[in-house]
Amino acid sequence: MLTHGVVLTQLLLVVTVWFAGKFGKKPLVFVTIVLLFFSLIHVMTPDVFVLQMTVVVTTAAVQYHKIREQEVGEMLTTFRNLLDRLSGR
Repeated sequence: MLTHGVVLTQLLLVVTVWFAGKFGKKPLVFVTIVLLFFSLIHVMTPDVFVLQMTVVVTTAAVQYHKIREQEVGEMLTTFRNLLDRLSGR
């Protein structure tokens, strides 16, 4: 079942979700929903369907976690800078 076409399709999905994650949370969620809907409509065999859904959801979860880490890091940096300003450093 894992032909070259299936593997290349999964790679294309990973790259698409990863690229959408570079633009923020809203594009990531939109692309994830579109790809899941596309998978639901176009995939005919259950095993490839499960594989494709797993690839899309896992990649989206990893990207979402990275975005969230960046946001928390930016908030901590802002807070540290504010404390440094207030303390006169």
